[in-house]
Amino acid sequence: MKIDPHVLKHLVLLNQIALTIIIPIIFCIFIGKWLDDKLGTNGVITFVFIILGLLAAIRNFFVITTRFLEEQKGSKK
Repeated sequence: MKIDPHVLKHLVLLNQIALTIIIPIIFCIFIGKWLDDKLGTNGVITFVFIILGLLAAIRNFFVITTRFLEEQKGSKK
């Protein structure tokens, strides 16, 4: 059974998008929690780092999808 290369390419893209969204958010949660525990700021730093993680995830999403769409556009010519 042959698998279409375009299907594999899209599956890899979905996996990459999922990881680039999840990893910054989780990383920032852990760093924020650690800093909150060290500084005793009752979740303020964790909240700020969650926002930073979300912003990084959104940026990564746009970068990846833009590159993919440009690549798709270039391959159709």
